[in-house]
Amino acid sequence: MLYRVINQNGYDTISPDNPTYWPTHPNRLPDVLDFFITSGLRGIHSLSQVLNDLSSDHSPVLLTTSLDPILELPPPILTPGYTDWNSFTQSLDSVIDLRVPLKTPEDLDEAVQEFTLAVQRTARTSSQPPTPKYNTQSINLPQHIRLLITHKRRARSKWQRTRYPSDRQHYEQLAHELRSELSSFRSDTYNSYIISLSTHDRSLWDSTKRLLRSHPTPSPLRHPDNSWARSDEDKAQLFANHLRSIFQPSPESDPIHSHQVQEYLDSPLPLTLPPSPFSPSEVTYAIQHLPRKKSPGYDLITGEILRHLPRRAILFLTYLYNAILRTTYFPLLWKFAHIKMIPKPNKLHTEPSAYRPISLLPIFSKLFEKLFLKRLVPIFESQNIIPSHQFGF
Repeated sequence: MLYRVINQNGYDTISPDNPTYWPTHPNRLPDVLDFFITSGLRGIHSLSQVLNDLSSDHSPVLLTTSLDPILELPPPILTPGYTDWNSFTQSLDSVIDLRVPLKTPEDLDEAVQEFTLAVQRTARTSSQPPTPKYNTQSINLPQHIRLLITHKRRARSKWQRTRYPSDRQHYEQLAHELRSELSSFRSDTYNSYIISLSTHDRSLWDSTKRLLRSHPTPSPLRHPDNSWARSDEDKAQLFANHLRSIFQPSPESDPIHSHQVQEYLDSPLPLTLPPSPFSPSEVTYAIQHLPRKKSPGYDLITGEILRHLPRRAILFLTYLYNAILRTTYFPLLWKFAHIKMIPKPNKLHTEPSAYRPISLLPIFSKLFEKLFLKRLVPIFESQNIIPSHQFGF
């Protein structure tokens, strides 16, 4: 029952390395019966040790945790602070060369690489470092609370100099009054915030999501030999081995059917008209409807950056997409994905199988998929290729 409660609520356990129970019966073995159940406390930054000071059969356990803040590096981003989008548009427009041959797969790969690097360099040079965020709660305090804080500080300074009981009593009285005023102010501020939430502007949904969002603590992974992978390199290698074992082609269940499909694909077919080329206005319309806050791929280019592409960059991107249709070759750099491992709920997170992978593709490839889908849907519907019933998986 305790194990089920720990898994359902996402709790962690911290146990010592040595036994905590020393039985006096000769047929019983020492065991670990005392451990800690924690929430939001990282076990890798804590130390549990058994104390042998008592004479009972149960040894007390001391948990020592680090009180220093655990600093985490922010995710990489091309535009971390204020971005001068006018400078970005002008700088990128000056480096785009439309006289690039796009006839072979090698030309496409080289053009995609140069275009991606140009967008990345221009975005970095047009962005400034982020400004530090300060707590503005004290600045927004009412005037009477600010005066009360000033009086309390003066009273404390006076009591520290004189050490008179009357000065101490006056200081404690002001401190108690300040705590009461701050508590009332925080309560009124939060009530006003709750009243201002609405179902029409997503404020209620965002606040609920922020309160209910769980932040799972990173857990060490276990190797097949039951040893622990604690460093980032060991975890990445363990996840890579796990994904390599599951990213395998499905076994061939019907060789005869597979052979018939392969013969059909290799047989000559009558020539058909190529798909209609993309236009710059079509590419611009698709860019304007891309989500702004989607996580980028490995190239860190977001939908917000694409919305500020100059006219020359839109033309070059249109040339790339039409070259893909003409050469039937998809650029190699757009096939790479950044895989993130998301912990599954109610699972033991020490196993690699307790995580599900999600693939973050470059936004240029996802934009091409949206455009190309509009060319495929009429063909599917006219020839009734996709059945109307739903598949289960």
